[in-house]
Amino acid sequence: TVHTILTLKKDNIPIEYRLFRTDAKKEWRIYDVITDEVSLVDTYKGQFRKLLADKGFDGLLTTLKSKRAQLEKENAGKSAKGATATPAKAEGSAN
Repeated sequence: TVHTILTLKKDNIPIEYRLFRTDAKKEWRIYDVITDEVSLVDTYKGQFRKLLADKGFDGLLTTLKSKRAQLEKENAGKSAKGATATPAKAEGSAN
């Protein structure tokens, strides 16, 4: 687990990254991001479960591809100017 503080103008936003270490290369990978005590994994899990129930697996993939294309189009050439993320501390091992 890595705790960071995202500083954007006058706001400090705590963000927690959950990590695991790969077997092959022993590299660290992020598998979850938590902000405002809300897990990105848990949020997506609920959304995916509903899409799977309503539209099936093919419908889930179609929805994800469509959303990705929409976001890429909306964010073309944009960046998070003025934002910085500074590691605050790392705790124990991530598993």
